Amino acid sequence: MKNLLLPALIIFGISCTRHTYNQHNSMNSLDWAGRYEGILPGKGNVSETVILVLKQDLSYEMIRNGQRSEGGFNWAPDGGTIVIPGESLYLFAGENFMKAVNRKGKEVDGSRYRLEKTADTGIREKYWKLIELYGRPVTVREGGREPHLIIRQEENRVTGNSGCNSFGGTCELNEATGRVRFSKIAATQMACMGENVEGEFFKVLGEADNFTTDGRFLSLNKARMAPLARFEVVYLK
Repeated sequence: MKNLLLPALIIFGISCTRHTYNQHNSMNSLDWAGRYEGILPGKGNVSETVILVLKQDLSYEMIRNGQRSEGGFNWAPDGGTIVIPGESLYLFAGENFMKAVNRKGKEVDGSRYRLEKTADTGIREKYWKLIELYGRPVTVREGGREPHLIIRQEENRVTGNSGCNSFGGTCELNEATGRVRFSKIAATQMACMGENVEGEFFKVLGEADNFTTDGRFLSLNKARMAPLARFEVVYLK
């Protein structure tokens, strides 16, 4: 009886060990979602500057030498390597970095091709509260609405409130180059009581052609002039 139990226990022990090992991997133990920047191999083994954003829903956005692409990615069975079929790309996921590997998991050209995780400085899908217009601080009167904008991920849209009326429009945004253009802004027609910043806010949206941000504050600018407006992030949508 003991001889029969021993192989069963050994098999059970191996099975448990493998199960525990498989549960502890990059996919489920690292904070891998986020924004990465660095160098990856391109066509003909030419190095390319890359910005890669990985999302929890297993979708990605990538900018390679200024060219944007998006799609879905998968985790390899070992939970340690990200596979991006649309880019024919394999990335080993480490603590705050991604490293280019081949299908067998071996490094590509040593440690040369590597992406480092960076702070989230993206400006989409964030609630940006207006705090300054043409160098003057913006305050919200008691009971008033907070002027803000949100640049939507889908359909190149911008929505927000001027402090009086809700508005929406089109936003042409290139986060890699810092260029932005707002157009076709349409707003509700509520009567605005007392002082408000609506007119100047909409003027800024019509004039701005670039932006700067550190992830916490956003400035809308025109050419190299002083910021037209400054915003502070309040929460992520």
